[in-house]
Amino acid sequence: MPALVLIAFAGGVFEAGLSSVSAAHGAATGLTLAQASALVGALGVGSFAFQYPAGLAADRFAPQRVFSVAGALLLVASLAFAFTPHITWLLYATAMVWGGVGGALYTLTMIRVAHHFDARMGASAVASGTAAMITGYTLGGAIGPVVSGTALQLGGAIGLTAWLAFLSVTVLTSSLRIKISSQIGH
Repeated sequence: MPALVLIAFAGGVFEAGLSSVSAAHGAATGLTLAQASALVGALGVGSFAFQYPAGLAADRFAPQRVFSVAGALLLVASLAFAFTPHITWLLYATAMVWGGVGGALYTLTMIRVAHHFDARMGASAVASGTAAMITGYTLGGAIGPVVSGTALQLGGAIGLTAWLAFLSVTVLTSSLRIKISSQIGH
């Protein structure tokens, strides 16, 4: 369960916690106010667009594989962010992936909780698991702007890249723990 909470936290950072930071970064790199604001829209479009494919993947593939692919997508987008001061379209693409995968992580952790705590374990176990995912996601959305903004202010695009790459690797390593706990029945 702690691995799922970490993944939900990362989902909150990437989907909800990067809106203001992305727009501020866009404005700082010379985008107009409308262009910088459109980055928030890219996060939202990504969040919407990735939900159905994420659900399909959850139905067809092992949870470890789905979470690993999500972590890898986040890592690639986060590393690509280092190049966004020079490639404007890449900024929009990274925002779309962050919003899409971040939102999908939240959905996928909720699906995993539903599979993990079945009817035999009782409604209180399902409620507790769901509450843990909501808490992780909400903390990510609340803490994400502070940590991400600080990383961006202190280290520029490279600083934010490092923070988000670290968080992506956390998703990847947490996905391995999900496979292990699934195999031993926890």
